[in-house]
Amino acid sequence: MARAGILYSDVVRAAEQIRQSGEMPTVDRVRIILGNTGSKSTIAPMLKQWKEEHTEEMATSDSGLPQSVVNAIRGVYELIKTEAENTIKETQIHCEQQLSSKDSQLITQSDQIAALEAAKQLLQKQVTEQLKNNQMLDQQLHQSKLKASSAESDNQGMKNRLADNEKQLDALHHQLHSARTQFEHFQEASAEQRNDDRRLFEAKISRLENELRHIHTLNATNQTEAAQLKTEIHHLESTQAKMKEIAQVQLNELSNLDTSYTKTLFKLEEANRMNSELSIQLHAAQQSLQEAKIQLAVSLQAHESMSKQLALLQEKDANDEREKLYLLASILQNQESRSTTTDKIDDSTTPPPQAPQQTIQAR
Repeated sequence: MARAGILYSDVVRAAEQIRQSGEMPTVDRVRIILGNTGSKSTIAPMLKQWKEEHTEEMATSDSGLPQSVVNAIRGVYELIKTEAENTIKETQIHCEQQLSSKDSQLITQSDQIAALEAAKQLLQKQVTEQLKNNQMLDQQLHQSKLKASSAESDNQGMKNRLADNEKQLDALHHQLHSARTQFEHFQEASAEQRNDDRRLFEAKISRLENELRHIHTLNATNQTEAAQLKTEIHHLESTQAKMKEIAQVQLNELSNLDTSYTKTLFKLEEANRMNSELSIQLHAAQQSLQEAKIQLAVSLQAHESMSKQLALLQEKDANDEREKLYLLASILQNQESRSTTTDKIDDSTTPPPQAPQQTIQAR
């Protein structure tokens, strides 16, 4: 915040006083002339304005060179400055073109990410629909269980009528044993397939763990119910001692139930396979999304690197410009010193009658 009482006219008087004493006006010197009052942040812009208004006088007093030499230096300076500005503008245009290209790439990558998000939502929708299908299959399986329970009730009512079928019981027992063996083999294959599907789901898609647990619970329930069904069949074997005509009818009904249960398990396996394919597609979409994010980060890093390079180029051009001006001023000062030394040598070696000519030459 500027202090009250420090005016531009005060800074001008102090600067003129310092310049007339042969020194370079600076903020500290002006502040001393003003009696150590006023902040540097207040004096600095005023002193800068005064220097800009007295650029020619400051250049002449600082360098000790004639005005023509100062003008020549200023012309060279303006030429170098113009070339440097042109170079900076060309560099900026080139960098802006590259930045525009990068921005276009970022827009394209953003569109790709949006497309991947849409594909991801579509896959999630398909998974939801598949879960609904699984629920429908569960309902069908429940209906099959009800049919099996009804068949068991019918079997219980037929126990008293199965007295004279001992011979046919052996054949029926053999058929039931073969059917049980096939059923157990199919059950083991189904359990192994479900375990493989479960490991695949757990390794690739964590978001479907709850659904998989639900499916596994259903499978365990199916196994339990299948075990109960086998128990009931065993019970049927022990109690059906005297089945004859009605046993064949009951066997056909049991075969139909087994076929229905097999179809239900096949549908469940088909649903598990479709879930596996959907999980693979979802994993691929997630990988594509991750790659797009990496490419976006690389593009942003390249954008930042190019901005830093542009700043370094501008700083380098400014340093080169200052070095050129310093070298040019040194060369002109050396030439002026050599010219002055030559004039002095000529004054000491030239005869007295030629003094007027020497004076003209020195001029």
